[in-house]
Amino acid sequence: MSTSDSLHSVHAFLCTPIVNELLTTHPNWLCQNTESHTLSSEISSWWEWAGERPHGYSTANGPQVLPPVGEHKWLLLLRYYTHPYCDDLSDLYSSIPADLRELLDTARRLQLSREPGPARFLASSCPRNATREAVYQSVDYETFGIEAANYDRIVGMSPKKAHEVLRMTAYTSWLLGSSPRLRTIRHVVDVGAGQAYLSRSLRDKIGLNVLALDWSDVQSQGAVRREAVGKKRRKKEIPTPAEDESSIPQANDSNTPPVKQQLGALTYMTLRITTDTLLSSVDEWFHRGDEITTPEKHENLYADGEPTPALFVALHACGSLTPNILRAFLARLKSSDGDQKWSPQAAIVVGCCYNLLEASDFPLSHELTHPTSELPPAYLTNNHLQLAAQAPSQWMRSEVASAATRLAIRKVVWRALLAGILVQVPIPLADNNKQADDDDYCPLHLRRLGKLNDSVYDNWDAFLARAGEKLGVDLMQGHPRDRETESRLEVMHVLRCILGPVVESFILLDRLQWLKEELRGTGMDVELVNLFDQASGSGRNVAIVISPQLHETYVQ
Repeated sequence: MSTSDSLHSVHAFLCTPIVNELLTTHPNWLCQNTESHTLSSEISSWWEWAGERPHGYSTANGPQVLPPVGEHKWLLLLRYYTHPYCDDLSDLYSSIPADLRELLDTARRLQLSREPGPARFLASSCPRNATREAVYQSVDYETFGIEAANYDRIVGMSPKKAHEVLRMTAYTSWLLGSSPRLRTIRHVVDVGAGQAYLSRSLRDKIGLNVLALDWSDVQSQGAVRREAVGKKRRKKEIPTPAEDESSIPQANDSNTPPVKQQLGALTYMTLRITTDTLLSSVDEWFHRGDEITTPEKHENLYADGEPTPALFVALHACGSLTPNILRAFLARLKSSDGDQKWSPQAAIVVGCCYNLLEASDFPLSHELTHPTSELPPAYLTNNHLQLAAQAPSQWMRSEVASAATRLAIRKVVWRALLAGILVQVPIPLADNNKQADDDDYCPLHLRRLGKLNDSVYDNWDAFLARAGEKLGVDLMQGHPRDRETESRLEVMHVLRCILGPVVESFILLDRLQWLKEELRGTGMDVELVNLFDQASGSGRNVAIVISPQLHETYVQ
C-alpha cells in the first residue's frame, strides 16, 4: 500500500459518521447538553450496552465467575484492542456489539505500527522493505548501553529520557555510517534541545560539533549548568598517562560507534525558532568557523569548497516546530545560492505535542490540499489534536501504568459528570445580582475547576466536596454517583483515545507524503521510523528520517 493510498484510507475512516462524532464530542460537552444532543444511531447502538452492569458469563462448562477484566466495559474494549485473539477472553469479547468490534479492528489496522524499526501499517497487505528493516536491526544499541536496565543511573535524566537519548544517539551514529555521503558529517543542529541531553550525547559519544537551539532561556541556562557539572565529572574520569592506553576505545574498534571521533564542540543559542530564524542561526554558527571547527577537524570538512554537510535532529519537536524544521531543511536543500557555507544532508525529527500545531500546518501534502476524491476536506479540530498523542496500547504495560490509567480515566469521567451536575445547580446567592452579560459573570458549568489532588478521586463524595469548595457552591445534596452514565462515559473516552493513534497516523502520513512530493529530484529519501522501545514508557515518538537515496549502499 503506497503512502498516498494509506493516507486516503485513514482519511476515509476519520470521515465516517461514528468516528467523526466520537472525535468531535467531548464527554464534558455531552453531559452539559443532554437535552439538546441526540446520539446518532451508530453511537446509540452501543450506548445502552456500555451502561449495563456486568454479570457472569456462560461457557460450555456452565456459568463462570466474571474475571477482573469484566469489571469495566472500557477495560474489556481495551483488552480487545490490544489482544484481540486472546482465547481466555473470547467469550467476553463476543458480548461486545459487533459494530464496536469492527470499529476497533479498523482502528488497529489503520494506525501505524509501534514496533521499533520502519513504521508501517498493520494490514497484511502492506509490503515491507526487507532491506531497510534488516539494516535497521543492525543498529548497535548495546554499544551505547541501551540494553542496560538501570537508566536511572544516568545523571539528571529519567529512565524514559535516558532511553530516548541513548537510542537517538545510537540511531544517529548508525545513520551517519550507512552512506558515503553521510560519513563526512561532523556538524549537527539539535533543534528544541531543552537542557541539551541529546546534544551532549552526540558530542561525547560520536564526536560531533553540535549547535543546541532552544526557545527557553531557562532551559538553555539549565543546559549550561549541566555542562559545567559534566566537565567536572569528565576531569575525574580522564586516564593518567601512566594508564594503559590500549584500554581506551579507539575509533576503529568494533565496540565503538562507526563515526566515533574526539570530543566535538557544543554551542548554545536561545531564540524563537521559526523556519527563517532556524536558517539564520545555523548560518551564524557556520560563520563562526573558529568556534565550531578546530584545526584537527578541518580534515573532516569538504576540501574542495563545497558547503559543509550538516545534520538536523530534534528529539521532541513540539507542535509546529516539526514542519518548521522540515521547511528549513527543504529551503536550504533547494537553494540555488552558490555561496552557502553548509548544506543539509540528513534529518531525524521526532514530533510531539500535536495540540500545539498551528492550523496552517495541516494538511501539507498535495494529496490532501488538492483532493481528487469525494471525501470532505481534511481538517483537525482541537479534539483531534489533543487525542493524537494518546498511546492506549501502552496503558497496561505495567502495574504502575495500569494504576495511572485508571486514575486518568476516572478524572476525565468524573469531571464530565460534574459538568452535567453544574448545569442543574441553582446560581449561588453571590451571583444573583450579576447578569449573564456582565464581563465578570461566568456560568457554573463553564468555570475552571483547576487541578485537584489525586487522593480526591478515591471517593465520589470527597470529589464533590472539594469541587464545590473550589467553585463556591454546595454539591453535597442530591448528586449520587451515576454508575451507568459513568460506565458509558468511560467507554466513550477510551474509544476516543483508541482513535488517537489513527489521527496521529493521519498527521504523519500527510507529512510523509508532503516530503516525498518536495524531495522528488533531490536525491533524498524519507521514511518514518519508530526509534524507541514502547515498553520504556515512551509515547509513539515516530521519527521522520531524511537521508540520501541509498542505491543499495547500506553498510552492514
